[in-house]
Amino acid sequence: MKKIVIDRKNILNRLKTRWLYILVGFFFLFCCLIIIYPYIYCLLGSIRTPNFTFSISSFLPIPLAWDQIHFGNYSDAFKMLNYDGKNVIDMFINSLWYSLGMTLVGLIYATVSAYVCAKYQFFGRRIIYTFAIVMMIVPIIGATASSIRYTNFLGGYDNPLYVLINAQTINGSFIIIYSCFKSLSWSYAESSFIDGAGHFKTFYRIMLPQVISPISALALTNFIAAWSDAETSLLFFPHYPTLATGIYYAAENYIRSVRFPIFLASLILVMLPSVILFAIFQKKMMDIQMGGALKG
Repeated sequence: MKKIVIDRKNILNRLKTRWLYILVGFFFLFCCLIIIYPYIYCLLGSIRTPNFTFSISSFLPIPLAWDQIHFGNYSDAFKMLNYDGKNVIDMFINSLWYSLGMTLVGLIYATVSAYVCAKYQFFGRRIIYTFAIVMMIVPIIGATASSIRYTNFLGGYDNPLYVLINAQTINGSFIIIYSCFKSLSWSYAESSFIDGAGHFKTFYRIMLPQVISPISALALTNFIAAWSDAETSLLFFPHYPTLATGIYYAAENYIRSVRFPIFLASLILVMLPSVILFAIFQKKMMDIQMGGALKG
């Protein structure tokens, strides 16, 4: 008969590893619940009756009967949400041109400048990259007053030209795109030059498609950030309020103090475009890959 040898040390190590995985799993589950909880609370609170009173001690405002559910809060929020004489449609249009403008114009500026700094030798290119790093580190909140004067001087204050003037070039997007272009081999461009292509055609036909995945992820994150930005509208174009500005005004004035469920319903309405975009393009955000076609 064969003797069965029990490796106790190996078994103990496996048990320790399994318990470690379980603890780490519970930790991440706890973190996920903390992140998801405000959204669940907001969603449940948005369907309660308008006269429902929220308590700080209540964990979740779960409706226990059909008479406690009121989906009309969304239509009421659509009608009541306004700012400076602008309704939801007007604020939606303002949010759209601001978010798309800042995203597209900013990424165009950052992509072109990052490509030139990464792939062409000229005096000052390292200074530009160093300046971008410094801009990411040093807080510039004290520059708001000068930014308003700068925007007003160039004619972009309180009008849509703001996005052309203030779309940032040297920022975090520039650093990421610079790193992507830096990792690409210049052999792609040399092959393109041999085939007769110019610098511009090489850029948008050969080099740009290889970094389109990280640029798409940046576009989505920048759009979501601009969509939820309420401060810029208040400071730079107050007569073109966005949906985020309307929510800020509603929270500070009347919806939250009168009918809290309607305020939560308005939050859900404003949040929907960002949630839909993230749900559609989340795979693109997680699957950031660099292209390649060189053969040895």
